Amino acid sequence: MNSPLLPEGATNQLIRMARMSMSAHAFSHSPPVIALDGCHLKSSDYTLLTATGIDANNEIYTIAIGIVYSECQETWNYFLKNLDVCLSLRENNDLVILSDREKGLAISVESVLPNSKHSFCLYHIGKNIKTKFKKNFNPELFKAAKAISLEAFNDAMDQIKEKDLKVYEYLIQITAEHWAEFCFGRCRFGNLTSNIAESMNSSLLVMRHLHPFEFIYQYVNQTYEKFQQKREEHTKHLDVFPQYFLNKISPLIEEARYLKVFTTDEQGTYRVGKDKSNSIFKIVNFEANSCSCLFISHNGFPCSHMIACILIRKGKLEDHVPNYFKTETLVNAYTTDFKFCDIESLKNTQLESMQKIHKRGRPKKKRIRTDAEKVFSCL
Repeated sequence: MNSPLLPEGATNQLIRMARMSMSAHAFSHSPPVIALDGCHLKSSDYTLLTATGIDANNEIYTIAIGIVYSECQETWNYFLKNLDVCLSLRENNDLVILSDREKGLAISVESVLPNSKHSFCLYHIGKNIKTKFKKNFNPELFKAAKAISLEAFNDAMDQIKEKDLKVYEYLIQITAEHWAEFCFGRCRFGNLTSNIAESMNSSLLVMRHLHPFEFIYQYVNQTYEKFQQKREEHTKHLDVFPQYFLNKISPLIEEARYLKVFTTDEQGTYRVGKDKSNSIFKIVNFEANSCSCLFISHNGFPCSHMIACILIRKGKLEDHVPNYFKTETLVNAYTTDFKFCDIESLKNTQLESMQKIHKRGRPKKKRIRTDAEKVFSCL
């Protein structure tokens, strides 16, 4: 299979690079969320593509990396096809892809992973608005994105329209199904931005000056060490849930203690509110694992209303929480005999064999400095 990743002569070496850091085992024990991003390697004209995941403790880990000649639809196609081969992503009907709408990526995700849902990063949408219109609309944008009903979404969008018609028209052009909660149709586990990918790229800054082969070798060692550290760290945690999840669920448990639960005519369905005289109730359906507040469908774990029902039924909270939010699953994610590639063979690779890619178009020319400028730069 010919790879669009590299020039002729280096193809076989970097096809392995695109695949070697894939961690199918860790991904199978984590929420089905993948953040995609690309960044430039400072030592060459190549671009690094990354696929990043989050574990049960909300910590990031790399699923895959690939070195390509540029960030475009062709290279993203190749990267995602290799990712699919390793992780069987086409068969995952819960998969969510997070990105900042890189060049060609939206088309690639739609064609290579048709069963996935592609979420556009709200931070980057807000950043584009600020660049284009010189205004900060982040509060209004996030309010619209977090709306749980069409009515609430329209109200938030109307507020944006009243404030600036051009910003409203700009947002209308971005399909709401890619960023608004009420119509996204899949659990994003609270991730409305692609910050996990940005965080991963930031952690790689210190290595981006290395030659691509050296970068891969250093990255392999670093990631392997991180997996070992996480395994040792989480093995010591004896609670059913990781610390991050405990911090999330504890306030909801406390809130649930003050809620009243009433049965309905339908089996397994309850009305939950502050008291019986209060007309505002949320409907909890145990069979469907849902609540009318939509917290569960957006975050993936029980809301305070469902927890109140669990307490009344004298059930166990862990029986209603997905496995990838549990400590046991978190430890299992890092207990595999994890190896990215044959490190020794990579170390012995002739680095000089990689050919340099020249970008299209006329190369940039550096202006010849005057004698005065040369003297000034030496001061």
